[in-house]
Amino acid sequence: MKTRKAEKQDIVLIQEIAKRSWEDTYKDLIPADIRQVYIEQAYSRQSLSVKINSSAAFFVVEEAGKVIGFAQLTRSENETDLAALYVDPKMLGCGAGTLLFETVVRELKQGEPLVVYLEKGNFRAERFYTKCGFAYKNEFKERLFGHVFHTVKMVFKRDGEGNTYV
Repeated sequence: MKTRKAEKQDIVLIQEIAKRSWEDTYKDLIPADIRQVYIEQAYSRQSLSVKINSSAAFFVVEEAGKVIGFAQLTRSENETDLAALYVDPKMLGCGAGTLLFETVVRELKQGEPLVVYLEKGNFRAERFYTKCGFAYKNEFKERLFGHVFHTVKMVFKRDGEGNTYV
């Protein structure tokens, strides 16, 4: 398994993984029509093309030459965000998510905190991020596409010696 920077030719596979991951992850948390609208907008060809070219980093992970997951890192004035980290549901547990996370962490500046936002009730993601060294920061509600999301914010920070802390 290996990671590399995402390229435009990866868009179709990223779209497929995003759709399968959202269906698998959020089927009991977010209504189907909201999931569909989100996927259509956030993972359209145009949107992904912009993300691949303008994100701080956008990686894919491959197994036997096939893309099986992706991760997006964004930076703003206020924070550095792990905006997406998804692995094909058929490949969960193979280490691809951990490999993507480790690749993203190498992009962080020394002492730079990393945040991730997830839907409350997404226990698999919460366990994964906790295992990776993230800690709970807070929760809030936000309305998107007419749906109220219950968002959990988690934070990861590593010092100069590689120790994680919040």
